[in-house]
Amino acid sequence: MKKHFILLSYIFLFFIGCKQKEVAPPTLSLSNTTIDLGAITSTSTSSLTLTQNGEGTISYTIASNKTWLKLSKSSGTISTTDAINFSTSINVTDLTEGENTAILSISPTINGVVSPVVSVTVKGFYKTTTISLNSNGLDFGTITANISVFLKMTKIGTENLSFDVSSDKSWLTVDKNTGTLNGTDSLKVTVDTKTLMGGSQTGNITIVPKVNGIAGKQTTVAVKLNYDDTITGIIEKRTLSKNETWGGNISLNGNVTVPKGFTLTIKPGTKIKVKSTDNGLDLIINGKLVMNGDASNIIEMRSENAKPAFNDWNGIEANGDVEISFAYIKDAFEGINFLLSGLSTPTKAPFIHHVLFENCFTGIGYFRSKFETTFYNLTFRNLMFNSIMIADANVVTIKDSDFLSTKSDIAIYAAGLVLSVTNSNFVPKQYVFYENVFVYDDVKYINNKVTITNSFGISYTDGFNKNGNVFTNTTPASSANLNTGCGFANKYQSARLSVVDALDQKIAYQQMIEYRKQRHFKIQNK
Repeated sequence: MKKHFILLSYIFLFFIGCKQKEVAPPTLSLSNTTIDLGAITSTSTSSLTLTQNGEGTISYTIASNKTWLKLSKSSGTISTTDAINFSTSINVTDLTEGENTAILSISPTINGVVSPVVSVTVKGFYKTTTISLNSNGLDFGTITANISVFLKMTKIGTENLSFDVSSDKSWLTVDKNTGTLNGTDSLKVTVDTKTLMGGSQTGNITIVPKVNGIAGKQTTVAVKLNYDDTITGIIEKRTLSKNETWGGNISLNGNVTVPKGFTLTIKPGTKIKVKSTDNGLDLIINGKLVMNGDASNIIEMRSENAKPAFNDWNGIEANGDVEISFAYIKDAFEGINFLLSGLSTPTKAPFIHHVLFENCFTGIGYFRSKFETTFYNLTFRNLMFNSIMIADANVVTIKDSDFLSTKSDIAIYAAGLVLSVTNSNFVPKQYVFYENVFVYDDVKYINNKVTITNSFGISYTDGFNKNGNVFTNTTPASSANLNTGCGFANKYQSARLSVVDALDQKIAYQQMIEYRKQRHFKIQNK
């Protein structure tokens, strides 16, 4: 019995001894539960210390819910303490301007048992490093020449900052395309009118900031202007290298050529005085001429001489496309001629109306066109030879026009022409050998059909009724038609011409033939 008691006593004491040796599991403590970084920059750093309290084993994983907060490790085991370092990345999408917060989630495992997640808040304030401009738009208004302005660029933020600059228009240039910005700098923006088209224009300057070499959000500076490219004053001999606009008072002192692909625009109301030279000056249109005035702003193109001759200048040579209206063309050998020299090819019929031709040898000379063409509201007055010479055309209509010259009116140097003249007026001729309409050579030029309708004053024609040349005068008007001609002839006093007696008509005609030969020779040798 005594032995049993002693044995039970040892067992009791053993269990009591074992119970006294049990050890509590370790605990985890953090150096901070909230960390304030202050300003978030590319060099911001901080750390978090994990401390184990008590005996045992603590392992952990740690993760951030934001990519801008980078951790030195994602897991570890603590012996006594463990430090987790972290830094910031500013080139990520989840870092925004202003206050930013990231949550660190620490998942500990204590003595093999997964424990609840512990959270740490990391916060800071982020301000984007970028470029501030003194203007986000440039309005130059109306300009007539090259112009430059300066854009002030100011660095905002603390990071290393460089920039790239580009323009979307060739006429819009900058003085630097790249650079480094430490404080402030200026960007010179220039509008170069050398290649600039006239009228309203827009363009964009794009500035891309680069923070620590990484491109940031670009800034676009909108540029707008109205380019008045009107040329006025003295114009010397030249060939256009870009589209031009003429206006105001102009002294034309030499031949001007408009090449194919370029356009010369002459503004309403322009007054052009052409210099008289031995060989005569030409306005040569191989490209396009837009010479449209209006009823209140007649375009004038005449000799500079106070007492001009009928050939002080050669005229407008229309090899390309022409639009001429509300214009007064005077003192030229041929107001408009259609030599079609081969340097260009018209793409459409000429558009000619409301024009007064005066004191010229011929108003419209050697008209050629493969397009059906209509001339209307023309006035021919005090001409020395013909009003219109048709050389190579298929269908031509003339309407509402006044043929007021006492010389010949319409001369046909074509075959197979269909010509209609309607609602127009003619005047008596100085001598009987001046005709209203005639075929120059009724053997060479055949099958021409001419129809005159409701026109006044037709008195003499020639070259018809053989070889297919037919002339018909339908319902001739018994009195002069109203509302015909250019509409502004009374604004200009009738010109006083150089005297060429009718008996000298043959000489004048031979001069014209010789002149034609010379001009064709020049063209062939250009």
